[in-house]
Amino acid sequence: RGILCVRIKVPPELGPELGVAVTHLDHICDEQRLVQANHIIEQLATVFSDLPHLLVGDLNATGRDDYTEAQWTTLQAKHKERAWAGPVD
Repeated sequence: RGILCVRIKVPPELGPELGVAVTHLDHICDEQRLVQANHIIEQLATVFSDLPHLLVGDLNATGRDDYTEAQWTTLQAKHKERAWAGPVD
């Protein structure tokens, strides 16, 4: 996975620039998402050390409370069928 970082010029009263980063984190494995998120934090601290910044994108960070019982059962079955790590409860 990757991250795209840009510096955007903003109106002078808001500051000289705003850093914006966009990413798409792994959709299968919570552990991999954590590795990716930590890498992004390191990169943003370097790339935007002098700027306020935003991180946007598809973080694929959902939890058990985001699903109905039927949806959760379907998600678990899909992960098992594809030999993916199971969703974290």
